[in-house]
Amino acid sequence: MALRQAYVLLVTTAIASLLLSGWMSGVLGLEGGFTSPAACASASIPPGASVRDFLNLSIFVNPADNEEFFSPANFTIPASTLVEVTIDDYDSGPSQVPAVNTAVCGTVNGTLSYSGSNLSSLANITLAHTMTITNGSYRGFNVPIPAAPGNSGAPAQVSFYVYFSTPGVYRWQCMANCGENQMSVDGKMSGLITVQSW
Repeated sequence: MALRQAYVLLVTTAIASLLLSGWMSGVLGLEGGFTSPAACASASIPPGASVRDFLNLSIFVNPADNEEFFSPANFTIPASTLVEVTIDDYDSGPSQVPAVNTAVCGTVNGTLSYSGSNLSSLANITLAHTMTITNGSYRGFNVPIPAAPGNSGAPAQVSFYVYFSTPGVYRWQCMANCGENQMSVDGKMSGLITVQSW
């Protein structure tokens, strides 16, 4: 009996360790972001690849209900293609995000461009939103997005490159505290990225 209890304890401990490490979460399809910036690899691209597509996204605030939304929230990008992404954020209200989501994760070179600098993370006090993939091959992809400066009407702009080689549909979500309604409704602060082979 003692041997069987020891075996059950050993197996239970092993499974718990795998769940905590995030390995089995991906296998089982559980949602959630990456647990450590060190666990996130930069996108790798073939030598000599050049930019072949562009994607422009914006974050607006609806004056009728004061709720933020991405436009577009659902979009398609080509697989195995270097894509330059630009996000213009017109939301001037900073919002607290989990510390792990201040790091850039999964972009080409693991960086984004903001205010003329290539950065691998942004200070939490400047952030308004994130774009974080929560499932599939690119689970943990994360781009922190700063708040717009003051009430000037000018957006905060970040740009970065992606190279997704695995076709599929990936759910993204903002990890900032945007409010329950925005977080739970696709087309506001969550949506779908379709990576499509042409």
